[in-house]
Amino acid sequence: MKLTLIILSLLLVALLFFGCTQNAQTSPPPASPPAAQQPEDSVPIPPSQGVAPAAAIIMTLDVPATSVAVGEDFTAKYTVENKGPNFRGYLIQNCKTEKYPARTCGGRAVTYFGKFSSNLHACEIKERSSSCALKKFESAGTYTYELALYSCEDIENALGTQCSDADEDDVAAQVTPIEKVEKTVTVTEN
Repeated sequence: MKLTLIILSLLLVALLFFGCTQNAQTSPPPASPPAAQQPEDSVPIPPSQGVAPAAAIIMTLDVPATSVAVGEDFTAKYTVENKGPNFRGYLIQNCKTEKYPARTCGGRAVTYFGKFSSNLHACEIKERSSSCALKKFESAGTYTYELALYSCEDIENALGTQCSDADEDDVAAQVTPIEKVEKTVTVTEN
């Protein structure tokens, strides 16, 4: 009787062990948190998902007024929404006038997984300098804001550098954006 009990116990332990190891080998990986809860600096996604189709990207540039006076407060807002799979992108903000070509106001590499917004401010472009974080325009003229979104995969292929290390001027000059929007603001003298 004791021998039978020991054999049955060993058989039960072996079945449990075998069942647990089989389950561990066939279980799917744990689900990741929903995209909306992932932080902006989340781990980059695999290159096979590195490019979002342009149809999945919605970019808007909301300018409160297309005509403002010198010295008048100015803030615009942009929104980038990804309706497709996560992808690694690089966003560049430019400002240009009829006198000076586009000057980069900033660029950053991020993983896009939902929708985000940020502000754009008045810009001032001079021959040797530019500023894109002013509360008010300092000079009359026609200012064009441009928001361009690039694929990190395209940047890495074209420039041979990691997307997060890319220079925004090199990106703008050598890589084609996957999406771009522009808005023009006319600034008049008081």
